[in-house]
Amino acid sequence: MAILDMRGPDVILREGFNEEGVATKKRRKKGNVQNVPGETSVVGAMKWVVSGMGSGELALRSLGVVSDQGDPARRPRLIVSYAKGCAHSPQDGFMMLTSHRTTKIYSLANVLGEWIVEPKPPTFTNDSLAGPLASFVLDPLTGVELTPSAELLHAAMKVPHSPEGKSKDTSAHCLWIAGSRKSVRCAVNFNGERVAKIELEEDELSEVFYVTRYGELSGEDGRERLMR
Repeated sequence: MAILDMRGPDVILREGFNEEGVATKKRRKKGNVQNVPGETSVVGAMKWVVSGMGSGELALRSLGVVSDQGDPARRPRLIVSYAKGCAHSPQDGFMMLTSHRTTKIYSLANVLGEWIVEPKPPTFTNDSLAGPLASFVLDPLTGVELTPSAELLHAAMKVPHSPEGKSKDTSAHCLWIAGSRKSVRCAVNFNGERVAKIELEEDELSEVFYVTRYGELSGEDGRERLMR
């Protein structure tokens, strides 16, 4: 997987390969920070959003969240859901496939007019993320999807980049709906409280959509929005 800034164009992230296109399985101590190791699975679903990330110290341990600090600022973020997960065994020194499924969220920051990918993306592992189909990130008040519009991207370019200034604010700034073949779940701020979940025991979903009624409404009318 790669993330490109089309204004160059320039590759600002390579996952699983280097500048020469050679596959890489581990991070080199003195390698390019834009090159990150690849996962042991194919990508099942990807989605660009412009949203906050995390709920401070209220992270759910059941989700296996790596990062527990919040960043409520609306930034471009790439949600990458993989078909399988992996775990490292420090005793035996090898990687092994697990029953959990992995989702990473790469966040972009604008530094002096240039987009950079922040290191150490938050990672979620959970059985309910198996067989990923789609992700949707919504404004919790209106139900509007936080997709990368020109207005949101322009506003994100003005957000100061301050890795030391991450917030522990726990207020709801977004809702994450993750749809997979066997379940659909909704969590506050990605790693906060799970507010809804549907699991299928026998049948499987083939596609997941976010459907709205009455067009792009806000306020009380936003409650009429439906997810199928």
